[in-house]
Amino acid sequence: MCTPSGNTRMAAHASGARVVGRAIRSSGVHQRVAGGGVQPAEAGADRGGSEEGSVAGVVVGHDQAGEPGGKHRPAPQSLANGAAGIALLHVERARAHHGDWTTVHAWLSAAAGGDLSAGPNAGRYFGAPALAFVTHPAAEHIGKYRRALANLHTATTALTRTRLDHAHARIDRGDRSALAEFALIRGLAGLGAYHLRCDPHQEVTTAVLAYLVRLTEPLPGRTDGLPGWWTDLAPTGRPTPDYPGGHGNFGMAHGIAGPLALLSLALRRGIVVDGHTDAITRICAWLDAWRQDHPAGPWWPRTITPDEVHAEHTRQPGPRQPSWCYGTPGLARAQQLAGLAIGDTERQGTAETAPLSHWDACLLLA
Repeated sequence: MCTPSGNTRMAAHASGARVVGRAIRSSGVHQRVAGGGVQPAEAGADRGGSEEGSVAGVVVGHDQAGEPGGKHRPAPQSLANGAAGIALLHVERARAHHGDWTTVHAWLSAAAGGDLSAGPNAGRYFGAPALAFVTHPAAEHIGKYRRALANLHTATTALTRTRLDHAHARIDRGDRSALAEFALIRGLAGLGAYHLRCDPHQEVTTAVLAYLVRLTEPLPGRTDGLPGWWTDLAPTGRPTPDYPGGHGNFGMAHGIAGPLALLSLALRRGIVVDGHTDAITRICAWLDAWRQDHPAGPWWPRTITPDEVHAEHTRQPGPRQPSWCYGTPGLARAQQLAGLAIGDTERQGTAETAPLSHWDACLLLA
């Protein structure tokens, strides 16, 4: 049997993703979507004072303001920056009987209002994988979304396999990774999180886990002692003079904490591959080596450079913002999951108190 090439798979799942919007919009009550597909129409309530109207206003306002640097623009198919994220909120509210499925449909229709991305910019937080992640819990309760979910799932699975092919080829060459290859936001850790939730016993799920194990191993032909997830690029994903030797990234969203969390979640669910526990242990050992002790509690640097590795000391003077993406809360959650997965109660306990300690450390170092 012939296996489709990466380009063939990309074309096929991009075509499949284009029919998803029609499937969602035809699956129930049609809602008028205003503001370029970001703000839903009335969902049977007074727009001016309704919960739906107030949420939409916040979303549009946030999108217009953008993220730091003004680089993140509103995108309906984005979990972080568009209607898809708000759709997920309303899915969870409806499942808990605190919201209605009409509102869910309005936001899902807004999120799927155009062609969905299944290309290089797609990932857990954007494009077909993001819509698949949102639609999956809705389809469990409302059967009319199952056709749309099937298309989204096919596109996401094909995208995952293409990314895996590229990642293994990169490792075989001994090249350094880009953050977008493995990160939770854009890379294979995020795609793996989708598969672990939606089809945990399928081969594609274990294939992602096996790749993450390989990611933690030293690159073939390298003798510099840097971990397999080290990147030659800056945190922006591009080479810059500020990071001539690249960096090691610790964060949950963009760094190694994301793969650690996924590996730990899978192990706790009994989805195990060769070298699984060893990979978790390697990542934890790296985090332990760079843990900074403070009277108020431990913290970890956001990134480190080769100079800091050689000096065995971080230049970051103290903990920064207590964020999920780069800060102690995200790193603590990943290590809590690791402690639970491998039975390391000391790590679990340290992780569970670290976020509270982080606030005290920030105040003391301010």
